[in-house]
Amino acid sequence: HNEKFCDKFAAAFLMPPGEVRDVFERTQRDPDRTADKICTYSGASHEAAFLRLVDLGLTTLDEYLKRKPHWDEEYAAWRARQDQKGGGPNPNPAGTAIRKSGRTLAGVVSEAFQTGIITRADASHILRLPARQLPNLIRQL
Repeated sequence: HNEKFCDKFAAAFLMPPGEVRDVFERTQRDPDRTADKICTYSGASHEAAFLRLVDLGLTTLDEYLKRKPHWDEEYAAWRARQDQKGGGPNPNPAGTAIRKSGRTLAGVVSEAFQTGIITRADASHILRLPARQLPNLIRQL
């Protein structure tokens, strides 16, 4: 339940409805081209961008489900490459969280946490960062 809320918040923040609809019109209502453009400016994955199109009623869940196996294969291949890299513990988890989530989202989440809008657990979950690392994230922003 909480994860769905966080996902919807992130989607609305990174892919505002007006911008998504504008891109959809500029790409001649092509959901694949729209998702490509959204990924470029938002940093979201193709799958997340396509789900946003479904959420806004600009394409269908069936169209999403047709593409999902491809995205799952891409993710599995990426995970396999990551596993092969190995390596030790991350020396800078806060910096990694900023890089992966984007400085803008990390800043908004940090501010929401610092002002009490969201909890430490929520901030940790959204940024996929151990809660003990939140002070380091705040310093690095």
